[in-house]
Amino acid sequence: KRNADPFARRARESGKMFSRKLDTILKDKNLNREVSCGRILEALKEYLGNKLRLAGSALTSEEIGDELERKGINPELIESLMGIIQLFEHGTYAGSSAAEINDVESLIEKIKDLVARLDKKL
Repeated sequence: KRNADPFARRARESGKMFSRKLDTILKDKNLNREVSCGRILEALKEYLGNKLRLAGSALTSEEIGDELERKGINPELIESLMGIIQLFEHGTYAGSSAAEINDVESLIEKIKDLVARLDKKL
């Protein structure tokens, strides 16, 4: 019965899948910063799409923020997540040279922390 609803199962397993994807991205030392940012952003949107039961790849940061707010997520948590998403969007699409993106490993740890906190609330 627990696996009868594929969307619920995907939502339950999304945190683990997201963490595995981040670990794979980190292990790939041949990626440039823009590609890394793009893959991390894609994985984050897929995670959020699964948790919110929406099409992750098509989500905009505004839609994510609105949906999390509707779900009653703490505004500070939403703001932190939106900051990360915007940073990775700039790194992906604008080739941002922001110093924060230079330390992808610490950003990934911050993302993992945010996702763990979201997992408890969604």
